[in-house]
Amino acid sequence: MIFKQVYDTVCKYSLIEAGDGIVVGVSGGADSVCLLLSLVSLKKEIKKYNDIKICAVHVHHGIRGKEADRDATFTENLAKKLGVPVRIVRIDVPALSKASGFSEEETGRRERYRIFEEVREELGFNKIAVAHNRDDLCETFLLNLARGTGLAGLSGIKAVNGRIIRPLIETGRKDIEFMTALAGASFITDSTNLSDDYTRNRIRHVILPAFKEGINEKVDIHIAMAAEKINDAFCYIEKEGKRAAKELARKESGGFSIDNEAVKLDHIILTEMIHKILADVAGRQRDISTVHINAVADLFFEETGSHLDLIYGMKAEKTYSGVRIFTDKSVREKIYFNLYDINFEIIDVPEVAKVKRTEKGLLFVYKDGNKEEFAENNCTKFFDYDKICTGVCSSCLKVRTREPGDYIIIDTKGHSRKLKEYFIDAKVPSAVRDDIVLLAAEKNVLWIPGMRSGEGARVGAGTTRLVKAVAIKKTGEENGR
Repeated sequence: MIFKQVYDTVCKYSLIEAGDGIVVGVSGGADSVCLLLSLVSLKKEIKKYNDIKICAVHVHHGIRGKEADRDATFTENLAKKLGVPVRIVRIDVPALSKASGFSEEETGRRERYRIFEEVREELGFNKIAVAHNRDDLCETFLLNLARGTGLAGLSGIKAVNGRIIRPLIETGRKDIEFMTALAGASFITDSTNLSDDYTRNRIRHVILPAFKEGINEKVDIHIAMAAEKINDAFCYIEKEGKRAAKELARKESGGFSIDNEAVKLDHIILTEMIHKILADVAGRQRDISTVHINAVADLFFEETGSHLDLIYGMKAEKTYSGVRIFTDKSVREKIYFNLYDINFEIIDVPEVAKVKRTEKGLLFVYKDGNKEEFAENNCTKFFDYDKICTGVCSSCLKVRTREPGDYIIIDTKGHSRKLKEYFIDAKVPSAVRDDIVLLAAEKNVLWIPGMRSGEGARVGAGTTRLVKAVAIKKTGEENGR
């Protein structure tokens, strides 16, 4: 059964093309069930889409106990009934939240998208479909409006954002539940969605219904239309802000300098340019507010030498030629401990019976009964060479700085993260990321001295060749300080 509203959105934004491979996020709720049903129907009933590939992915967050287990089982059974491959991935969100410092809600969101992306890469697919709908868009709009936001926060949830597609974004929740029931499918309800303890749920259960009953029953449609217009305006402003930054700002050690000519820009373009530069220097956009942006804009009219202390250890200073935005030296010092040279060598070991990890490093027990210990510390690491390269040379190993496409394997199951994302989460300012030396095999980052090593070449019982890597800290003069 083709759901016309969904099909119209797919066509309007060209969300799906012939031959696409699509990872579908499925929680088991009405929205994601409707999404999966819609894509399966398009594949079966529209000739253009007969060759698309679909894989359902369900993330078990390690929260809600038996209810979460029920959700995973439901999703697995639904996918099998529809003839769709399915992945059930279990994670421990409370533990990850504690380790990262992010809330459980934010951690869960980040991990879901990370897992969707990993499955997409593994399968060679090109898109990820998630089940945000028109009600979600309205809730986000009102939430951002109430908390205080710029145009970006009022632009709504995009139908397409890179590889992410949202075929339900123009469909309301009531219509979704009706269409799902019409198709003869069931769905489950997360108990946390029923509680008004969460801000978004209060908007969903109290505020939006009050708007519909007391002001206009089509308030969700009108908010969605307004968000689309705001998004058009924001896209233009963002484009002009990037153009202005390219013309009037130059990158330098630790940050950027903006020319005095920037004050001739329209204020909204000037502030967009400043926002972009602040986010670039900080390595993130989160918590960079209008207060910070306007303070930097006002600095153009202050005396030379005037300065500001900003978020994330950033500073802004009025110079003779304009305004300089840079990372505080004390913060940069914390990052510069990562500036090392790395030497490495390949070590052949005799026939190994077993390998033990000790407090001092690695203990090799050979088949002839001999033992050998390899000391490991923050500046000396060992890797299994045969897990990295084939052949007898070390040409695949490079000591270098970061490159596009770099990733690091973060656990023994082979899960990976983009190096850029790792640097952002580790709060490494963008101004120094290009200076950090690392050991890599092609795009696989094995070691970032002073920070962490990857798990993709972990030494184990079958190791017969070691890579011994030694980091030598650069002096302040070599660091350019």
